[in-house]
Amino acid sequence: MALNHERRRAFFDAAWRIALCLLPIQTAKIFLSPMVNGFVWQQGKTLFFASWIPLIVCVLLTVTKIRRKWTVLLLIFFIAECCFISLFPLATIQWWVQVLLLAGFAWSLTFFNIKRRQIMRVLVWSMVPQLAFGSLQWFRQRVDGSSWLGMSAQDPLTRGVSVVEQAGQRFLRVYGGFPHPNVFGGWLALTFIAAFVLSCTESTAWRRWMYLGFAGWSSIVLVVTFSRSAWIAAALGMCGMLWDAFHANHFRAGEDLAGQSNKKRYLWNGECAQRLIILVSVIAITAWSVHPLLSTRVQGQARLEQLSSQTRLQSLRDGWTLFTRHPWFGVGPGVSVFALVHDGIVSVNLPVEPPHLVPLLALDECGLIGIGLLIFLVVRLRRGFIQWSEMTWWPLCVLIPLLSTDHFLWSLWSGQCLLMVAAHCLFSY
Repeated sequence: MALNHERRRAFFDAAWRIALCLLPIQTAKIFLSPMVNGFVWQQGKTLFFASWIPLIVCVLLTVTKIRRKWTVLLLIFFIAECCFISLFPLATIQWWVQVLLLAGFAWSLTFFNIKRRQIMRVLVWSMVPQLAFGSLQWFRQRVDGSSWLGMSAQDPLTRGVSVVEQAGQRFLRVYGGFPHPNVFGGWLALTFIAAFVLSCTESTAWRRWMYLGFAGWSSIVLVVTFSRSAWIAAALGMCGMLWDAFHANHFRAGEDLAGQSNKKRYLWNGECAQRLIILVSVIAITAWSVHPLLSTRVQGQARLEQLSSQTRLQSLRDGWTLFTRHPWFGVGPGVSVFALVHDGIVSVNLPVEPPHLVPLLALDECGLIGIGLLIFLVVRLRRGFIQWSEMTWWPLCVLIPLLSTDHFLWSLWSGQCLLMVAAHCLFSY
């Protein structure tokens, strides 16, 4: 029996909150784990994430009569073309399943008119377990593996684990429940800004102080990820938030502030300035407590820091070489690591990484024609859903450094989830 609108809405309200809470958790059933150059190929795994279950429920609850049929047919043709030209079709199929699920989830949030503020609240609460994991990992200086939580064991004495070296000692960069500290840092940067905005705009004093506490906790753990790109993302995100607060009419306290609609009230006031000062003080104290390690990361002169910079630059050179060999249709989404070895661009017996620049990685995997089609499809399918007048710029400010200095927003499930959440915060109202 078909669900009436009220019951369907009730089911959806529960399902989307569960889905968003599960997105940061990497629990998955692995069916295939191929190797490239003697190392596990992360992007080539065939797996099923636990968070897919509520995502599928959300999409099914939103299924309506198909519109823009020609656009949908073009999308199906594009997916088929990507799989056909792919050097490793299983990886491409996995990538498309992930992207389509997240796109369907974003569409369902828009269909049921889920507001930015609602997403931000659930986002902050969903990161509380990750903040707890990160804090515990810093004090214990190790990550305990858990198949139930999708966490790999990490020991700072083991080669390949992300650490900061200082005076001959290796200090673990916290992972949370994510595959890398940079991914954790990206999520924390978005959470940090969201929590601060809520601390300035919630309707009751105790909620404002609670979210300020979450913002402070996020900033402390963000520091000890030692992710430079995430630090920049958080700083730019705060600048974007201040720009919205002072200059954008749409960035205001919402309808739940003081129980009324405040169309003319801006976010910024004296109380918010005080909260910003508190947060800056917390960050300064945390940074001072780890300043030798912080100095090592910022200066970038230590052995591991130079190796990291050289690896990133080499990944860009390799990515450009791959693009020049497959400029029009690419090698298939999710397949760049395999293609670098397949084409003989990378031949040494070392881990292979995608280009640490999302636009270049997208060109490698989809080509110029594929990127053009992808942009056209996104614009066509989102037409009528994007509220340009209601855009807020801080999510975009968070994304820009991550898109410019790493690859996970395109290549990893956890990064794709972060991109979807940030994009919805950017375009919703």
